[in-house]
Amino acid sequence: MGPGRGVTWDRAGPPAPVYDCPMLYFFDTRDNGTFIEDDIGIDLANLDAVKTLAALSLAELARDVLPGSIKRVLSVEVRDAIQPILRDVLTFEAVCLPN
Repeated sequence: MGPGRGVTWDRAGPPAPVYDCPMLYFFDTRDNGTFIEDDIGIDLANLDAVKTLAALSLAELARDVLPGSIKRVLSVEVRDAIQPILRDVLTFEAVCLPN
């Protein structure tokens, strides 16, 4: 075997698996400007999990508060310990159409 043709550590086997590291995320909500801060948070493995939970949280909030509403703006704002990460917003308006 010539130089550079032997087995090296970077060619000795399959690449090492990459694991997602759970981080603490906070899911604050707004309902027509009323802000509710999440002071507990939840550990999630990655940004995909954050996006999914934010969308589900917004849908649950809408289900709870939209019946009987005429106009409402709802949001779920996700942050970690350092900075904002994501904001999902839903604008709802019930408009009566002329006959």
